[in-house]
Amino acid sequence: MNLEVAESWNVRTMIPCVFSLFLILSIRVDGRSIKMEKLDAFEKLSTVAKCREEVGFEDIRKVGTLEFREGKKAMRTISSSLANPLQLQCQNSTLCGYVSPATSATCDLIDDPSDETWSCEIELPDSNVILDSLIIECEHDDSGASDDSCILKDSCVLYYVPTYGGLALMIYAIVMAFVVCLLLLISIHYWRKLTETRRATQCMERLAASSMKGIATTNL
Repeated sequence: MNLEVAESWNVRTMIPCVFSLFLILSIRVDGRSIKMEKLDAFEKLSTVAKCREEVGFEDIRKVGTLEFREGKKAMRTISSSLANPLQLQCQNSTLCGYVSPATSATCDLIDDPSDETWSCEIELPDSNVILDSLIIECEHDDSGASDDSCILKDSCVLYYVPTYGGLALMIYAIVMAFVVCLLLLISIHYWRKLTETRRATQCMERLAASSMKGIATTNL
């Protein structure tokens, strides 16, 4: 009897063990297949781009990181020349003339390389100014002989939009609130004066009407 119980217990314990082992092996196989799929996709992605390296084009996905410096010019061909070839360009007409320009920036390509999504760190000397938005624009190879991800080396330009931040933002908010309150007070004062003028005009019209009525009665 004890032997039968022992054998039954061994069978019951072996079943979950075998199932767990099978599950672990399945996970390892699935994980390996997923890893191989990702590796195959990466190899396929890395071999898609065929850039004309002999004329200076390179795959933006292989570059990965772009660096920008103040005063440095972007390299452009004649067909894609820029009026302002500087790598770092301020795009806020309100602030660009009053704050110190950015000194440098480093941008890393993230997420889907085909979307060209960037994560950037930009150095702004003015502590009261923060970055609102930015756009990276590069010269792509439009000859048809290269992939869409091929860009001309050192051709990228970073357009950044600064905005008020920190203490400057607080001061700006206070000034704007003061201006709004001042305009409101002026409007109320003007409205009161206009109301008083209208009332005075109405009184004069009534007096004039009464006088004309009295004169007409006297003549009768």
